Amino acid sequence: MRDRLGGRRLQSLTRADIEELRDWLLSSGRRRGGTPSTGLGPRSVALTLGRLKAALAMACAEGWLARNPAEHVRPPRQVRRAATTWSAGQVRAFLELAGTDRLHAAWRMTLYGLRRGEVAGLRWDAVDLDAATITIGLARVLVYGRVVVKTPKSERGYRTLPLDGDLVAALRLLHTGQAAERLAAGPAHEPGPGGGWVAADELGVPLHPEHLTDEFARIAKRAGLPRIRLHDARHSMNSLLAAAGVPDHIRAAWMGHTVAVNVSVYTHARPEDLAVASKALAGILAAGE
Repeated sequence: MRDRLGGRRLQSLTRADIEELRDWLLSSGRRRGGTPSTGLGPRSVALTLGRLKAALAMACAEGWLARNPAEHVRPPRQVRRAATTWSAGQVRAFLELAGTDRLHAAWRMTLYGLRRGEVAGLRWDAVDLDAATITIGLARVLVYGRVVVKTPKSERGYRTLPLDGDLVAALRLLHTGQAAERLAAGPAHEPGPGGGWVAADELGVPLHPEHLTDEFARIAKRAGLPRIRLHDARHSMNSLLAAAGVPDHIRAAWMGHTVAVNVSVYTHARPEDLAVASKALAGILAAGE
């Protein structure tokens, strides 16, 4: 909004200006998280317009504006996009390349189905390497463009997850590496709360959630994998667990949401999974002969 309207007097804004801003966002407004100067998604544009409309409403309430020029601007129609998921082989290919990355542990947690905010908000006091568990109780998320630390929205979000040997090893390696970085940095290192952040840079500064998104995309590209959103990694793992026969209620508990949400939103059948149904049908029909 600053790029397009920052030089304008507030009282000069018209509905046409806001509609032009909307159209520009849809066609060329992207600055990060993809190719610059391409269009933003309808949801991002709708959220931007919503905040602008609210800000202008406050200006009206303060008497700075006689009317809200964004009042009757229609947001873009949002069409829910189906999640794109990776196969087990593609997940393994990503983790193989990510295994050489400093934040291998963060990428492994992401591919194990944790939310971006949960990975970004994990502190070392929530990691028990001896018991091989992590406890999810905080998330670092974006709220109106600012990073805030939040607790889960529901009790289901609070959970302690058992870890396999690969993830424990990755976390141990990261913890040891961060200890060396802390000594090398000296007073420049930020200690952070709760023993420090797991997903932090070499100075202990917690990584911006969007940095995780951007790095995820870069690693996937280097691995030659189909492009998916970071959040689609969560969909991928849930669907792979479903295909492996893990019951709905266990997957829901692992992911931190209800069974209904798990089944309706996060479980997807890949084309090769349909062979299971075909085989089952053949068995049913053969049994009836």
